[in-house]
Amino acid sequence: MSEIDFEEIKKVQTDHYHRCKKQFSENEELRHDAEANDKISYATLKGFLPKEKCKVLDLGCGEAVAFSYLSDYDYYGMDCCEEALEIAKMKVKSPKNLRMGMIEELPFEDSFFDVVWARHILEHSSDIEKTLDEIVRVLKPMGLLIYGLPQGKHDEPAHLFQTDRTGWFQLLAGKFGMLHDGEHSFNLNEYYGVCQNLKGDFSGE
Repeated sequence: MSEIDFEEIKKVQTDHYHRCKKQFSENEELRHDAEANDKISYATLKGFLPKEKCKVLDLGCGEAVAFSYLSDYDYYGMDCCEEALEIAKMKVKSPKNLRMGMIEELPFEDSFFDVVWARHILEHSSDIEKTLDEIVRVLKPMGLLIYGLPQGKHDEPAHLFQTDRTGWFQLLAGKFGMLHDGEHSFNLNEYYGVCQNLKGDFSGE
């Protein structure tokens, strides 16, 4: 693949952020339904988190909506939208843990996180192989990727990579050990799961 134009991707994703924000401000019913779905989805994904305190990266954190579910952990967030990050900094305990960055090129060192939390963000990748390789890189050996994904293809310009559930499973299974893959009974347009980083240094050093 040719070199990624990060500035163009950042513009596409920032436009998506502003468009969604405008839609929710103008349509209370739409906002309420989205918040209700988010609440159930976040609670489901939280069930996969380790019980002990550990480092969690909220990938594509936006305004850090997920922070209330991850606040018991050592929370880090990353997003490419500066405006969203400024709002996020007012919500989290450690604003210094929030970084500007792209999901195709994560601004973190190797084997840094115990968990990468990726709800509705992987489909925003302009190079899904590179994004998944970056997640593997920043996860500790046996670290977890907890994901939520939309099913099927749909008309959203900011979703730069789209495939069906089988396609996602094959991609993830090619990089990780799959631990769980399931559908939300309340929202058949979304499914979720957890997988484990099987690469890295297992020497314990």
